[in-house]
Amino acid sequence: MATGEDTLEGMAKLREKLANNLDLANILAQTHGVGVVGRVHRFEPSIIQERGFQCTCLVDSSVLMEEDVARWVCSLGNYLAAVDLKTLDLVALRIVSVQREDVMTMAGAPETSLPPTPDAAGLVTPIRVQVEPLMALPQEGLENERVNPRVVNYVLDPQSPVFIPRAHTLERLLGMPKDGVALGVLSSGDLPLVIPQAGEAPRVMLRPKAMYQHVLIVGTTGAGKTTALKNLVYELVKNRGASVLAMDSTQEMIQMAFPARNGGGERDLRKLLYGVDRDQLRLKVVVPLTRRLVAKERISSLGDLALLYIRLVLGPIARLHQMEVEPEIRVDGGGGTVHVSMDGVELTLIPYAFTYTLRSPDDIPSFCQKLRSVNPFFTSRARAALPLAIKALLELGSEPGDMEELFNELNAYYDDIRRETKIHKETLDNIIRNIHLLASWGIFGVELDGSQVGEAPVSSFVEGGVLTAVDLSLLRDLQPQAAFLIHTLDRVFWWKRLSRQRNVDTPPLFIAVDEAHNYFPQGGILGEEVITLIAGKLQRIAREGRKERLGLILATQFPRDVHSVVRSLCNTKIVFRVDKTDLTVLDLPVEYERVATSMDDLTAIVKSPVGLRLGYATMKVPLPVTEHVDLSARA
Repeated sequence: MATGEDTLEGMAKLREKLANNLDLANILAQTHGVGVVGRVHRFEPSIIQERGFQCTCLVDSSVLMEEDVARWVCSLGNYLAAVDLKTLDLVALRIVSVQREDVMTMAGAPETSLPPTPDAAGLVTPIRVQVEPLMALPQEGLENERVNPRVVNYVLDPQSPVFIPRAHTLERLLGMPKDGVALGVLSSGDLPLVIPQAGEAPRVMLRPKAMYQHVLIVGTTGAGKTTALKNLVYELVKNRGASVLAMDSTQEMIQMAFPARNGGGERDLRKLLYGVDRDQLRLKVVVPLTRRLVAKERISSLGDLALLYIRLVLGPIARLHQMEVEPEIRVDGGGGTVHVSMDGVELTLIPYAFTYTLRSPDDIPSFCQKLRSVNPFFTSRARAALPLAIKALLELGSEPGDMEELFNELNAYYDDIRRETKIHKETLDNIIRNIHLLASWGIFGVELDGSQVGEAPVSSFVEGGVLTAVDLSLLRDLQPQAAFLIHTLDRVFWWKRLSRQRNVDTPPLFIAVDEAHNYFPQGGILGEEVITLIAGKLQRIAREGRKERLGLILATQFPRDVHSVVRSLCNTKIVFRVDKTDLTVLDLPVEYERVATSMDDLTAIVKSPVGLRLGYATMKVPLPVTEHVDLSARA
């Protein structure tokens, strides 16, 4: 049985331990923050219960001398940190309420009918800050990436020092992965969280595995959607050595071969996030060619193609940079590509079309497979009956030399084909209609340098550390653009799979699609059967993308018009300012809904149950480090 003397000795030891902890806590706060700003309140209890935490911090009035520090500790949603005295854990705190009182209020002075004379001395009072503890790390966990932050399930001790954490400290406390994919910097409201006095900014980073569970970026025009897409592409290509295949209908991604024209200020977010404010990417451009384009522009060689692309696309961007448009053009005849070098800008043009190979009955299986692969608009019955119809046409003595002739001959022999094959009228009509589509697109039988342009090998345009832009704008209409995109998705998926099965190493690959509502819609010109086919392909990529190191990055200003299957496949959503009618399809918590409809440009909510430890974060994204200009607006 303990005696009074034992009790006193025990209390003395406890007091000594807590005094040591208080000294250590102060050192930790100074080391991992920009100065102690206050303490967990001594006169109000810290409480943890099933309904949550109650914890008040008392911030010293001296912080009012530093405007950026005062603004930080008085802003709802900002982050603080504490060193808990009993555990010496570092604990992340989120500000949930702030209270400022005049000294007369604190003294309990009665109100009078006459307002008191203003007196600045009455404002020299501490700031009461209610906080919500989030996650905690033992001190050794700040540098040891194997130690993960854990949810706080204990009460914070009174007198625990409270401080503004440094960027690295806050990133670790919030569970941001050290090797994560950077999206932006943390924000509070519409302002980036730049650490006072330190000039640092904690980054919002996704776990890499989240990228293989696909990303959807949404936002109204001008809110920052395409900027965020470009930033993410830059991060993946430049800093992670991945390959990005951008399906580009606006030539936005092609601009990334050029650096941004304007530099940043001392606290420019580009420098805080990437360490640079101007940069450029290695670029390859897949150029889908059509017979119409080749004939109209009188292109007969790879050199002609390069000159055309410089005149239409690269030249206008180069002139914005005051570059002399005197490029060096180098043709690789064996590889079927052409390299363009222009005052530090390097890119490779890769022509892409489809050879017309229907010369004999032996060609029918591979030719029909190619037609089905390129054109998703065949019905399931038409896809099955296509070889029968073409076989019957050849047996009837027809020898179509190109897609236009094939369409005409199918019409000419229509009744004979039906009699020979018993193909249902609607099915044959669908076959002929889709052959006509392929003929009108003009992507079969395109010739350069005296021979047909074929499908470039996937390995020629997928390369680590390189952005490949597929210039869909050259296909003009939405139907061929959608068909080409779907064909490319299918092709790169099987290339990745076969490469893995053969133990051939390939880089991580991400397929970026802006204006996704045009290609993966709820309905419209594509038709329900086509949309079901597309959704099936995307579901396969979604299920098996991580194994193949293949991910999708989709962006749209109309999320409600994107097919529900596609939305559900994207585990990470980056939401810029949206219309109120879009909220129902984004599944945001109620507390984020008002913010989502009123955020400033370049401010976003990130929702990622896989990529973010807390599931949600608000962030500010910088302007791209590469060129970003609306060329159509300048026309």
